[in-house]
Amino acid sequence: MSNVFDNLAEGLDDQSTDEPILAGGLYTFKIFSIELKENEDQTFQWISLSLQLQDEAEDLDGNPLNGCFLNEMIGLTVNEYNSEEDIRREVAKFLDCFQGGRDWDESLESYKGMEGVCKTKVKKERTNKKTGDVYPEQAAVSVYMPK
Repeated sequence: MSNVFDNLAEGLDDQSTDEPILAGGLYTFKIFSIELKENEDQTFQWISLSLQLQDEAEDLDGNPLNGCFLNEMIGLTVNEYNSEEDIRREVAKFLDCFQGGRDWDESLESYKGMEGVCKTKVKKERTNKKTGDVYPEQAAVSVYMPK
């Protein structure tokens, strides 16, 4: 058995800290975690999802991925970007994908462990106009595929 700890100093200066990015495609994901979140000002609420890849997959460079998680959110606050109808539509798509029905569970607990197929894409690097925060290129769900 190889012990990485004993050799950590070798090549550490040249080690990239960039995470591999899942190539776009159709993949099965399991809901690893799901929770209701709210910002500090209590002006925005969302469902936070951590989706665990269940399929073999490759990164953008064609290298195999040893597991992968996508962190997604479903906004629940009506604002200039989301109407109440938009929010209900996104929740319905999520339920159609992972549950195959539309039985709403306010606790969110029953959704943990459910699997569904999602189409993914690579989101380009972007800057938040309000905060100036820069978000790197990353994989994201583009479509929750219905069961």
